[in-house]
Parts: sequence; C-alpha cells; structure tokens
Amino acid sequence: MKDIFEAIETRVKSPVFGYFVLSMLAVNWKPFFFLFFDDSSVTSRFSYFDLHSSYTTLLVYPALLAALYSIIYPWIQYTFIWISSKPAHLKNLQTLTAEHKRLIEQQKLENVRNEQKKEAELEVIERAKRDQKVAEEITDEETREKVQSEIDEIRQNPHPSSSDALSTEQIEILKIIAENNGSIFKDSLIQSFSWGTITIEYYIEDLISRKYVVSDQRSAGGTRFSLTTKGKKYAIDCGFA
Repeated sequence: MKDIFEAIETRVKSPVFGYFVLSMLAVNWKPFFFLFFDDSSVTSRFSYFDLHSSYTTLLVYPALLAALYSIIYPWIQYTFIWISSKPAHLKNLQTLTAEHKRLIEQQKLENVRNEQKKEAELEVIERAKRDQKVAEEITDEETREKVQSEIDEIRQNPHPSSSDALSTEQIEILKIIAENNGSIFKDSLIQSFSWGTITIEYYIEDLISRKYVVSDQRSAGGTRFSLTTKGKKYAIDCGFA
C-alpha cells in the first residue's frame, strides 16, 4: 500500500502532470467554472459540463499541450539564461580589458624607471672611467695625487646629474601642490590632470623617493600629499610660491 501511495505521489509531483492539469483547466475553463460556481442545481451543472466537454477536451488536447510545453520549456529556459548571461559576460570582459590596460601602463612606467636607473648607472661608470683616465695621464706624482683628491671629493659631494632633474610632469605636480598651500589630497590631484591614475602615482612615488613630497593617510579625505622642505625650496626657486 505504501508503494502505491509513493508511486502516486511521484506522478503527482511530476512537472508533466502539472502541465497536464493546467492545460486541462485552460481548455475547459468554462465547464469547470459553471460546474463549481453556478447557482443552478447540481443536475443542471453536470448537464452543462457534459455538454461542453468531451474526451478530446479533457484528455487529448491537455495531453498534447503538456507534451508540447515539456519539449519547449527547456528551450525557453535556455534562451532566457543565454540572454541574461550576455550582460554579465560583457561586464567581465570590460573589467578584464581595463585591468589589462592598467597592467600595460604600469609595465611601461616600470620600463621608464628602469631606463632612468640604467642611464644613471652608465653615467656614473663613464664618469669614473674619465676620472681614472685623467689621473693616469698625469705623470707628475704630486699633481696626480692632488687631482685624485679633488676627484674623490667630487665623488663624495656630486652635483645633481641630469638623471636627478625633474620631468615636466613632476614640475606640474609640484606646482599644483604649491598652489594648494603646499598640500593636496590624492583625489583632487588626480582630477587636476588627464594623465591617468597610474601615471600620476608613478610621478608622485618618484617625488616621494626623492624627498620632494611626503604622503600621509587621512581617514576623512584619503591620502594627502605635502611638500617637504626640499619641495618648498624648489617651488620657491621656480616661482610657484
């Protein structure tokens, strides 16, 4: 007996059975409505139901509609899933493209920084070679020692080389900071230029490493950049302040 009830329950829970019941109600809605809700006698209602329904409307048509819907429904569901997946795919693609561009820009800036370091190292090497050559060409021992002493002093207190010079972009950044009373928040600085966030961050980091600018984190307004004493002196020398 239990197996019979379980079998019946399985059939009732089947989607096909649900499609069949809905189809039967849709095809025979008038007879069913009259049968259950009309105020006439029971005999009249059954007579109306028998007159306006048949084996075809109660079984054949609902069965065909249920079968058709069972076949079409997965395709309808697949179509909606496919349509809804398109915006998500485009969003992910846009995110990946932006990240790819950011990495490319970051790599370019790293290459520029490496080239600057390489040029500075080559300049130091060339200067050392020239100094060594000058010292070797002097035959007088006393003069050679004097020249070597002067070379050593220059090496200990070198003048700023071309690699120490600020770029035009960095000068513009210092100018903007100076015009804002010597400090500016990161968001405001980024909005002041059209170079892109990565580019500005690169120049700022270089200015910080060269002691022109110092940064501090403010909980309210985010990161703030301020001129150091060296940066203020540079701004004064350039007429920015």
